[in-house]
This record gives sequence, C-alpha cells and structure tokens, in this order.
Amino acid sequence: MIFREVAERVKAGEAFDLPYDKIVFVGLNALSVAEECILNELQKQGKADFYWDYASSMVTDESNKASFFALKNITRYPSAYTIEEEAPTEQHIEVIGIPSSIGQAKQVCDILSSFGIGEMDAEKALQTAVVLPDERMLVPVLNSIPEEINAINITMGYPLAGTPIATLMDSVLMLQKNVRYSNGQASFYFRDVLPVLNHQYIYTAYPAEVANLQKEIIKNNRVYIRYDELAKAPLLEVLFASVADADGFSDYLIRVLTALAPIIASVKESDDDEAPMSMTDLEQEFIYHYFATVNRMKEMIEATPVSMNIETYFRLIKRVTDLITIPFYGEPLSGLQIMGVLETRALDFDRLVILSMNEGIFPQKKAPNSFIPYNLRHGFGLPTYEHQDSVWAYHFYRLLHRARHVVLLYDTRSGGGLQTGEISRYVHQLNYHYRKPIDNKLVVYNVSSSKTAPIVVQKTDAVMEKLSEYYQGGTRALSASAINTYLDCPLKFYFSIVESVQEEDEVSETIESSMFGSIIHKVMEELYKTFHDKMVTADLLKIIRDDSKLLTTTITKAFATEFFKSEPRPLTGQNYLIGEMIRKYVRQILKRDSKLTPFRYIQSEKRIKIDFALNDGTMIALKGFIDRMDEVQGTVRIVDYKSGNGISAFNTIESLFNEEEKDRPKAIMQVFFYSMMYQKEQESNVAIQPNIYYMRTLFNDTFDAGTYHRIERGKKEIVADYNEYAAEFEDALRSCLSNIFDPGIPFAQTTTGKACSYCPFTNLCGK
Repeated sequence: MIFREVAERVKAGEAFDLPYDKIVFVGLNALSVAEECILNELQKQGKADFYWDYASSMVTDESNKASFFALKNITRYPSAYTIEEEAPTEQHIEVIGIPSSIGQAKQVCDILSSFGIGEMDAEKALQTAVVLPDERMLVPVLNSIPEEINAINITMGYPLAGTPIATLMDSVLMLQKNVRYSNGQASFYFRDVLPVLNHQYIYTAYPAEVANLQKEIIKNNRVYIRYDELAKAPLLEVLFASVADADGFSDYLIRVLTALAPIIASVKESDDDEAPMSMTDLEQEFIYHYFATVNRMKEMIEATPVSMNIETYFRLIKRVTDLITIPFYGEPLSGLQIMGVLETRALDFDRLVILSMNEGIFPQKKAPNSFIPYNLRHGFGLPTYEHQDSVWAYHFYRLLHRARHVVLLYDTRSGGGLQTGEISRYVHQLNYHYRKPIDNKLVVYNVSSSKTAPIVVQKTDAVMEKLSEYYQGGTRALSASAINTYLDCPLKFYFSIVESVQEEDEVSETIESSMFGSIIHKVMEELYKTFHDKMVTADLLKIIRDDSKLLTTTITKAFATEFFKSEPRPLTGQNYLIGEMIRKYVRQILKRDSKLTPFRYIQSEKRIKIDFALNDGTMIALKGFIDRMDEVQGTVRIVDYKSGNGISAFNTIESLFNEEEKDRPKAIMQVFFYSMMYQKEQESNVAIQPNIYYMRTLFNDTFDAGTYHRIERGKKEIVADYNEYAAEFEDALRSCLSNIFDPGIPFAQTTTGKACSYCPFTNLCGK
C-alpha cells in the first residue's frame, strides 16, 4: 500500500524529493504495477539506470524460458541495459533423490568434500553456495558441514517458529489456556506444566528445583498443580503466574521474556568470548525478536478499541510469530555461502548445491494471503499465483545460468501435506524442455531384515549374587505375582524382578483397571476394619449397604489415598462416575457376603512372609498380601479380589505352573500361594478354602467365588480345603523355584508370545 500511495502521487504530478543524483537498479525482476510506475518516472527524470539479465525478465511466463538462451551481444535501451552471457559450455547437473530431509543435509557433507572445498582458498570457496528453499534445513545443514571448512557465511532468514524461545512460548500459551481456578487459586494441568519444566532454558536455569517438582508431581499423581507449589524459583514465579484476560497477557509475556534474558546471558559468560558468534548470541537474538513482536502486539491492542478474549489473543500471537523470519547477516566475501533462494539474486556461483527440490517447496506453493479471489486479482492487475511462479522460476534459472557444477537434492518420501516425494517441475523442464544432460542418482539406506537373535541371560556370578538376596535372611522376597511373571516370561522376570527395571512412572489422570481394583480393595478394607476378629451378621451388612454417607466418605478417602495421594476431596466429573461404579460393586460384594452370614471376619490386606525350602535345603523368602480372610462355618476363606474376569477352574496342579500354557489360571495359582503361606504361618490343619471375587461376574446369578478342580471332561469339584492339594502344590512350587535359582538354567524369552502383547520390554527383546 505504501508503493501504491507513492505511485498515485507520481501520477498526480507530485515531484520526487530524493537525496540522490543517480540511482542504479540491478537484478530487476517481477515488478508490480506500482513499482513500474515509480521507476518509469525516475527514468523520465534521468535519475535512474536499470540492469537486468534478459529482456523478458519482467512479469511474464517467459521467465521460465530465457535463462539458457544467449544473445551474445549487449542491447541498449534508453537508460536501460540488458546484458546477456552464454551459459558455461561444460555444465554438470546432478539430481539426487534421498528418502529423508536429514539425509539431504548429511549428503551435503559428501558433496562439499567431493568439491575439495576444505583445500580451497577463500576466493574459490566463495564460488560455492548451498541454497536452502526450506529454511528449516539450516540447522541440520550447519551440523553436517565438514569440520575442515572454517569460514561459513549465512545469508538467509530463519523462522522464529523453529527457535527454542518459540517452543517455550507455545508451551506457555497452552499452560495459560488450560488454567483452572478453585477458591480463587490457579491450578495448572500437568500435561502443560511438564513441557515448560522440561524446556532447555528452564531446566538449565533450575535443575534441582525442576527435578524435585517433576518427582513430586509424578509421585503424588498430581493432575492439577497449584501456583504456590510451582513457584519455587524467581523465573518459575513469573512463568506460573495466571493471566485472566487478553489485556494483561502481553505484559505477562514481556515479564517472562525479560526474566529469561539474564538467564541466557549467564550461559554466555562461560562461552569463549573470542568466538565470533556463540549459540547464546543467537538465542538472545531470538528472544529479542519475540519480545519486539509481543511489544508491537501490545501497542496495537491498546490503540484498537476492540475487546478480545484470551483465546483470540493466543491465535493472533501464534499467527504473527509463525510468519516472522529472523535474518542472518554474515561476511559475504569469505568462505562457503549458505543462502536462501531470495538471497541469491544477482549472484553467480561455480559450484551450487540446492536442497529440497520438491514440488511445493521449490517452487513454493503458498496461497495468497488475501480475501480477494483470483479473477478479481487478475482483472485488476494484482499479483496472482502465476506471478509467484514466475518469480521462483526466475530465481532458479538465473542461479543456474553460470554455474558449472550443480547438485539438486530432493526428498523421495511421500506423506501428508506437501510431502509428495515429487521432484520439482524445474528439473523436468531442464530434462525435457532444455534437453540438458542430467546425472540422476538415488541414495538408499540398507535395511536389515534379519531375524533378531533371541536374548538369553546366563546366570553369572553377578546374577546369582542378586538372586541370593531372596535367600533366607536376605533383603528381598518373592511374591506370587513375581512367580507368575517368571512363568509368563523368564526374561521379563529377570528385567523387572531381578534387576528391578520398571517402567517410568507417569501421572495418571484416568482410573485404569489396576487403580480401579486398588480403590475397591481399600474401600472393602475400610468397611470391614471395625469387624476385625468379630462375627458379622446380615443386619450389620445391610446397615452398611444402606448408609450412603458412609459409602461416599469411604470411597472418597480411598480415592485420596490410592489415586490423588492427597487430602480427601469431593469427586467430580469422570472420577465421580467411577466412584458411583465402585459404590455399586461394593454394595454387591456386601450383598453376596450377606448370604454367608454369620461369619467371623479375620483380617484384610494381611502382610505375610515365610521361608520355603528347596530340594537342596536352600531357604527362599516368600511374601504376600492377602486381600481378605474370614471364617465361614469352621472353614477359613482366603479371598482375592480381581477387578476383571478370569478362570475359576484348573485341570491339574502342574498346569498352574505350566509355562507353555497360554491360558494358565494365574489367579488360582496366586490364591493357592496365599493359602499355603497362611497354613504354614498358622501351623494349623484348619480347612482353608481359596476364593476369588471376579468383579465382572458379581452381578451374575451364577456368581461363585470358589475355585474348582476339573476331574474329567464336563465334571469339576470345588476346592473345599486347600490342605488336600498342599503337598502337590508345594512340590510344583518347589520345582518352579528351583528353576529360578538353578545356575544352569538361563533367563530366556517366552516361547508362547502371549505375554509379549502387554510387556513393557517388547522393544528391548525384539519380540
């Protein structure tokens, strides 16, 4: 619009008032109507000379054609000159396809080495350029430049959106977007908090504080974290200050950027002060540009009497910063040149490497930033996509005109968006229209399809030393779940039990199956706690079932202890719905228990530990947590709660320890394990009945908590007393434990493969 205003004043007869006697224009191309008007006036006044490469370089599709035509003369126009030179007689053009953007950057290293640029003097190195149509390739290319190349000149822009400060600001915007208020206090969503804490600027500034915050968030399963819990350092106080409206958000971002600047500067103090430009210099530059953008946004908002919500502000600041490109200025007369496409205007090179020669990237395919439709733009002489195409075509052919060795790299991959794997139209034009000889190459990566060798861990002295910790008097003990892990996969047992390699803890914002079961366990433990070693009647259970307030309080406390890991608070949203589901399950358990009354309630969540002898006399420490024990008509019931569904019958005791059986009844093995431990601890022959409460079958009319032994096909009998199976179970358990502690039997991968579907070590072992 500024150009247009000047042009209209020229047409109105207003004279130029310029402080120059002569103006020389070099490399003219793709002039707009307003520019042509202004330049014509300068020409009439005799103040300007114009130079371009060929007569057809003005706004016309002929830009695609004329570069390789040579007029072999100088044609003079009134105060305008067109100078043409022949293209080099020996021009070598290579086109290399690579299935990776980073692969293109790595290929640059080999290409420059083949040029021998490290051995060239400064003048020859100056004749070599690496052109990046995709600005995002700058950092990968810089990291791929051979070490022997000392002098590098960067003359191009770098998108602000690709800088670390932009990444941090994006995280901050999301942080403030999802803030919650409770009793006037701000709380932040953990998925927004962790990216901010993990950002390189924040973690570098406060490593100890950030590590402690992350540990507390994960340990206490904090989904929303209060401001006072996060404000553990000056910068964190600024970052986690909540902003309620768009009017104050610019000031908030300015405070954040102002607080960041000295932190980046403190890093520079340890850098080499003699270095021409360190990474911290660039980071300071990035912060400055973001600061200037936010400050400009603030001024515009204050000058515009239009109210906006905070969501609109987020969209505007993101839109503006995504369009900003930070210019790099270097020493143009030394070393290897790394440039953007527009920066190559009016420059010639002997050796040329152009990356990202893909359709949609070079030429760039970008919709005009305008609401004016194409036909109106064309009718009124406004720039259209043909104008854009001609500009890119001019730059490409002008750049190649005098180059002797040209290497064009493109990405052969196809994907979403503009990633089609299609080579630029310009390469096809060179090949088919201009008949230029092109050396086509394709770089591929060798991908091994050999089968991964199975992993076997031999029981060396070091491994046996770890296993000795499970011996009598040691520091560790084996549980039923650990033995089930061994039966599922010995290698998984080694990783998770012997070496204690666990999945990284994460904050869980939803109640998963395991947590659902833990809460039910806790609720039942609390409800039955008052009946410890007492008789329970149907009337008492009915009172509990009908006491809605008691159930609500107990469920809320269980959530606080097992899930929130904090003080009890009312359940809301999805947690409220899950709490109501747990209420139904608990009431149904109490209803089932009423049919057993009167019974003596013994204990819940009993910790039990015994020493178990192997055949060679070695004593192994075993441990267990029995969900519930009660006595019904003289029989002690060992009850295990299971949140899902499962198998309640087994064929033989040996099948409980059969590693090859895909549907091994693991829950039965576990409740038998607890029965054995209780029997040995009590040193009594009282009848013990293993029971399993599968939550998903609680509401079935055929619900039965008993475990059954299949006698023959279609016939089974309930396990009324574990003692009848004790000797056989102990022999099978002893055999299993002997294999675990046998130095000659390594920890190998499972052969069934069923456990691999949910194993956290699948990627490690290659299953």
